Amino acid sequence: MATLAIPTITPLEFSGGKGQPYLTPMGALPSVTTILRETASEETRMKLAKWAKSKRSGIDPAERGTMVHHAIEALLKGEPAQLPQSLMGFYESVLPILKGITHVASEICCYHPDGYAGRADCLALVDGELTLLDWKTTTKPFLYGSVDEYLAEIQNWDNRIAEARQQERDHVLSAAAAAKLVRKIQGHRSRVMSDLERRTDYLMQLAAYARALEHTYGLTIDRAQIVLILPDQPAMVVAMKHGSIRLMFEQFRERLDSYAIQALQKGGDSHE
Repeated sequence: MATLAIPTITPLEFSGGKGQPYLTPMGALPSVTTILRETASEETRMKLAKWAKSKRSGIDPAERGTMVHHAIEALLKGEPAQLPQSLMGFYESVLPILKGITHVASEICCYHPDGYAGRADCLALVDGELTLLDWKTTTKPFLYGSVDEYLAEIQNWDNRIAEARQQERDHVLSAAAAAKLVRKIQGHRSRVMSDLERRTDYLMQLAAYARALEHTYGLTIDRAQIVLILPDQPAMVVAMKHGSIRLMFEQFRERLDSYAIQALQKGGDSHE
């Protein structure tokens, strides 16, 4: 495979972010993460609210992610990187991937005429191809490797629910026993659905960044990867090529439309 010449880009710098609109050449634009957070399912928003209120010992997950991101950026630039001993498991997780890529740029501000902006984690050459990388520091790997596996497992739990209800109709289970079993099965199903939503949101975020980078810098990005950095185990990589990026971007556009409708509704409510 022919190696692509390392592209040279001069990253723009936008003020804002961290929950605030980015100030771009198009004016103030919402971030990709804000759009996805505000249009998430009610169940996901409840979980996020519970997560934000919970007390944790040690390093906060958001702080942990920032520290690992900074260390990755320094390593890719050939600069010294520091991490506390408690986070070295994440370093060991991502190190093999870092050794196999050629750094192009990190923390790259970008925006899109559809009306959003963001800061992409990393552009690099991977196997000679320009690739957008998104680092996700987490203790939870994806449950499955493909959408088909998720859908098959969801169908499995749906079948189990149908069986439980049939057993109630056949008087094999009492109404109380059937209800208890269904609640248990629904818990398993909800866990799979929640993880699929997490995976899909990550992919939509990545596709949105890819299109925004193309618009902002005139690049062509046909390859993107989510890198789930896990403590004390190899990082999990979910890759997208051109077709998948296109599909995920269309899904993101639907969420962007929902966000715009919500914003209009809030604006209308504020004038009542």
